[in-house]
Amino acid sequence: MHFVLVHGAWHGAWCWEHLEQELRTRHIGVSVLDLPGHGEDSTPRDEVDMAAYVERVSLWIRELDRPVELVGHSMGGAIITAVAEQIPSFLSGLTYLCAFIPRSGESLADLGGEDQGSALAGAMHSGPEPNTVVIDPDTAREVFYHDCRSDVAEAAIARLVPQPVAAFAAPIHTTEQGFGSVPRAYILCREDRAITAAMQERMIERVPCSPVIELATGHSPFYANPMALADALEQIGQSR
Repeated sequence: MHFVLVHGAWHGAWCWEHLEQELRTRHIGVSVLDLPGHGEDSTPRDEVDMAAYVERVSLWIRELDRPVELVGHSMGGAIITAVAEQIPSFLSGLTYLCAFIPRSGESLADLGGEDQGSALAGAMHSGPEPNTVVIDPDTAREVFYHDCRSDVAEAAIARLVPQPVAAFAAPIHTTEQGFGSVPRAYILCREDRAITAAMQERMIERVPCSPVIELATGHSPFYANPMALADALEQIGQSR
């Protein structure tokens, strides 16, 4: 089993550092990548939209030339859904990590607006670049990293980048022949403040996943408890 890890909004491949190390210690194949305009990628953010994300991930998977379990965190759930629609034969499965699962025609904005209990909306502000949003550093820890070590949370907050809003508006279109043909699993984070557990459960009811594994963490289990997250991924890998 080879896992490809797709990060969420504002983040970069850096957020997987502890999980990646844990998986490699267990001799489990793993790849991570920066989405366009994130992490160390220099793509201008005014050129970034959902199509750019999907193209980057799809190309990465094609170049790996092996079946992969595609893992999407948060916003990454919409990305992996769209990738599965395009290249289902390259995937052994999809794993949603406290992530959005859009039904066909839904956008991230649609789903985010539905989650009335999320602390995320109140933490977002217009970014320094046109058509971007940023997370208020004073509230980022409470939203994303409330159960993580202080030093880890502070380092993560310092690496967050402005998020292009174009990616939030694009509807994701799927079919049973494409996305619907790929097995899906979900890792539900019970203490999540960005995407509430109630919202995660609602999405799973609409787009069933199996297995569904619960973690007693917030929105960033890759920092809060990377060993438990690696256990969950191993369990999903064994179920394929």
